Amino acid sequence: MDAPASPLLSGALSLQQLRPADGGLSRIGALPPSEIERVAQDFEKMALTEMLSLAMSETDVSDTLFGGGPGERMMRPFLIEQYASSFAASGGIGIASSVRAELIRMQEAGQASQAR
Repeated sequence: MDAPASPLLSGALSLQQLRPADGGLSRIGALPPSEIERVAQDFEKMALTEMLSLAMSETDVSDTLFGGGPGERMMRPFLIEQYASSFAASGGIGIASSVRAELIRMQEAGQASQAR
């Protein structure tokens, strides 16, 4: 006999019911500065990966005279990810600083709400 579907998958629970009462601020308040920096940089890397993927999808030269063929198409996502990692590690385009500032603001708000 099949197991019943989870309430989340069946739509019985809404996202509002799953969200902590403080909007997740209690988890943000527990992050050390090094973790905030890592999360901000990872987010920027993810955003850059998506942007580079879109940009490079229009420039597929793998089937040209000097292209790499199917192997190049297969390895392109890894190259794009490395480009994004390199860009993010060298300062990026400003996404990480915005994310870092927002995480710090959320952390401070969480600490203030717990102090009440």
